[in-house]
Amino acid sequence: MNKQTIPHNRGINNNGWAFYCQNIAPARDDGVYAGIGLIDSALKTSTDTAVNYYLEPIWDFAQIGSFDNYVSTTIFGRGQSGDIHLMAYAGSYICRCHDYSQTIGLAYRSICVDPNGVLLYGGSRYLGKAFTTTLSAQLTASASTCDLTDASNFPTSGYALVVEGDGLNKCEIIQWTDKTDNKLTGVTRGKYNTTDGKHLSGTTVYYFDDDYKDFGAENSKTNRVMKNWEDKTLIANGRYVATLSGDTLNAGALTLPLGYNVVDFGFLPTGSSSKILVCANKDEEGAIFVWDGSDTKYSTEIKMENISCADGRYIATDLGIYECNGVVNNLFWRNPDSENSINGKSFWIRSIKERGNYVLIIGLTNSYIRGRSGIYVIDKRSGDSYYLTNGGLDSYYSLLNSIFISNESFLFFGGSYNGGSIHYLSNSPKANGSQYWYLFKPANAQTIKLKQIKLNVGTDTAIDSYPNGDFNFDVVVRYYDFTRPFHQRTQLASGTTETNKDTLVVSSLSTPQVGDRVEIVASQYSTDINAGCPRNITAVVAGDGKYTLTLDEELPEKTTATTYSRSGEVKIIPLKKAGKISVNGDIYLKDLTFNIPDQPEGKKFIFEIEVRINDTSKTYNPELNYMEVYYDILD
Repeated sequence: MNKQTIPHNRGINNNGWAFYCQNIAPARDDGVYAGIGLIDSALKTSTDTAVNYYLEPIWDFAQIGSFDNYVSTTIFGRGQSGDIHLMAYAGSYICRCHDYSQTIGLAYRSICVDPNGVLLYGGSRYLGKAFTTTLSAQLTASASTCDLTDASNFPTSGYALVVEGDGLNKCEIIQWTDKTDNKLTGVTRGKYNTTDGKHLSGTTVYYFDDDYKDFGAENSKTNRVMKNWEDKTLIANGRYVATLSGDTLNAGALTLPLGYNVVDFGFLPTGSSSKILVCANKDEEGAIFVWDGSDTKYSTEIKMENISCADGRYIATDLGIYECNGVVNNLFWRNPDSENSINGKSFWIRSIKERGNYVLIIGLTNSYIRGRSGIYVIDKRSGDSYYLTNGGLDSYYSLLNSIFISNESFLFFGGSYNGGSIHYLSNSPKANGSQYWYLFKPANAQTIKLKQIKLNVGTDTAIDSYPNGDFNFDVVVRYYDFTRPFHQRTQLASGTTETNKDTLVVSSLSTPQVGDRVEIVASQYSTDINAGCPRNITAVVAGDGKYTLTLDEELPEKTTATTYSRSGEVKIIPLKKAGKISVNGDIYLKDLTFNIPDQPEGKKFIFEIEVRINDTSKTYNPELNYMEVYYDILD
């Protein structure tokens, strides 16, 4: 019997073994960690059933303060309709604090904190600013007047946000109809589904001034993106770059050629100062204009395809990510799925952030093959990328919109999934499995018979809270021999309710077979814990326009019609199960052996390693170091 050792030191890479890594991250000893995932941090719902209010998809975000002092930390998010939301770093409290009305088109999505710590937000014509003051006296519950330290920037009527408490659970929106000196009068309490309550003297109060600065004309084509550079804020203004320094607005600090619209800003360090990479699009083409930030003209124009977003020297387009040096662009990363696909250009990068040795992106596309709409972590050193699904549920059509990186943690602000919930990166994921897929081709195109798989698994004591054992996770190995089409899609059958946790009823869009891998991929809200939990089929019973599937293991809950959409997407893949090993108590991690049933023959195979963390209260990350494939050579 022959043996080949395969290292698990590559993420998604054209030259590596792996072509799909879900909830996987690079490990210390050239392996990969399983168990990295996204946790649902916050979901805003109303207790008033008549309101039915969910947090809208967040398109941009801004942080006032620093995580070095949590009390001073305030995170604002800008929703797709232009509303501004205040949210806590941890916990479920989110407050809709402002409805911005001076906008049309895409322009309302921008928000930032300027170099002086002031919150700014953009519209199609106006630039908004959040003026702050404090309560000069306690605001009692149900009080109809409000005493402020300085109300000079507050109009005679409007809305204000009162912020109190580290967890933000005492935030309240008030409305007033008149003002005398520093006293707001005619105050109505508990607006926007907030709670009327008592607030102490010294509590921060925000007023959002929608028309703080006027650009002079409506512009619905620019997304009004804003980023800070040195002591000023750069603002997209159609074919112009506007700058704000203190209270001084220069609406046309830089003028681009006719037809271009600014979409984002990158930055190129050059010694003691930096260059600004002004990213703009014109029809079907894009360009980077290199600018020193002070001259009225740019120095260099670099032509390229349409640009979606930028961060630092990294420029994202529909075709991939480029690294700009101020003269030329070099391809840094392209989604491997897009290399040989006619649909490759459909991969839209919504947000990009550079962090240490990694670049993080949110990519959006509609794909039934597997979940491609989600978050990728790209290693700048190797070019490998690691895919993190949206919430670990592998939903194929969940649209994430922006990435937030705090001083200490990664935070991903969600889009359409889970009613606009917010997710954050964690080493303590949900029980939904991590998956590592790779293609195995024997040397010299030999035909082989698979016999056995052995895994070498370890743990990292720098991350694991329980390095000496006390583990509770499962490892499942599956294989595919290319004798059938790899992918089929179906849906949960309408009008049916499963009676057991080990049963699924699907429509007749495809024909499942015994041994196939089946997985729910489209879920509605966080109650759908069955999504992203693959199982294998042990029996198929045909019905009228449907199939009843018996599974090899129970799902976390029954797939009832009340909790799951009956048209929810299901993927069926002929990955047969080689076996499952439960790691708990005394077990030798370095030699997990799986005998391959049926001993399939072929010239190439796909293997899947799935890791399920059963006890999510503990922080540990199983490390896949390498695997050994045992086989007989047939020719």
